[in-house]
Order: sequence, then C-alpha cells, then structure tokens
Amino acid sequence: MRWMVLLPGFLGLAAVLQGGLNRQIAGQWGLAATALLNILVLLVAVGALLALVRLRPAALPDLFTLKGGLAQFRWWWIFPGLFGFALVTGIPYAISRLGAFPVFLGILVGQMVTSLAWDALLEGRPLTATKVCGAALAVVAAVLVGRK
Repeated sequence: MRWMVLLPGFLGLAAVLQGGLNRQIAGQWGLAATALLNILVLLVAVGALLALVRLRPAALPDLFTLKGGLAQFRWWWIFPGLFGFALVTGIPYAISRLGAFPVFLGILVGQMVTSLAWDALLEGRPLTATKVCGAALAVVAAVLVGRK
C-alpha cells in the first residue's frame, strides 16, 4: 500500500479542482444549482460504490463493507453531510472573493489546527513540538499571504 502516501496529495488536488470548477459552474448556473449538480453526481457515485460493495464485498477494504443499520443511527451523524455542503458552497464563494491560493491556505491552516486537536483529544495521539511548529508556520504563511 505504498500508494496510500499519495492519497492526501490527490485529495488536495481534488479539493482545489472541485472548488475552482464549482466556481466556474456557479458563474453560469448559480451556486445553489451547482451544489445540486454536485449532490446528484455524488448520489450516482455512491450508488455505484454501494453496488460494488454488495456485489463484490472483498474488492474493497473492510471500512467500506456494510455494517449495522438504522438502529445504530446517531443524531450527530448529520454533521459530515452539513460540513460537505459547507465545503461545496463555501469554497467556490470564497474563491470568487479571495482567489484559490489564500482560500486553500486558510483551509490548510484550519485543517492543521483542527487535526491537532482531533488527534490529541479523540485519537489519543500526543501533540509534539514538531506538529505544533508546523501548524504555527502554516498560520504565519496564511497571515503573510493575506497581507497586501
């Protein structure tokens, strides 16, 4: 699974391309219609993924397999979908106001700070000086980029 180290970079590429392309589409259709298009494409993609999981469950890692049912549903499970909606609508709007680089640098800073807290509080992974310094450098970079 050496390729796994490339996944975060690909996801970063996908985030910038999604935000930039959504900004372009929103210029033609409006942001609400663009978000709807995203959701429809996502629905088709997830439907294909579910079909693959049902037809060939061994084809994907265990995390993808179907488990449990509605009895396990928790109210807070709606938040990832709301966060996804915020990303699909907020990123193109921010790009239209600020440009792609400052938006994604700001997102990176927010992700670094939040991920430090997540790892420390929820995953039990300790904060290290290296991690904190890296996050601080990202904050400094965001401030420098934001200056005119």
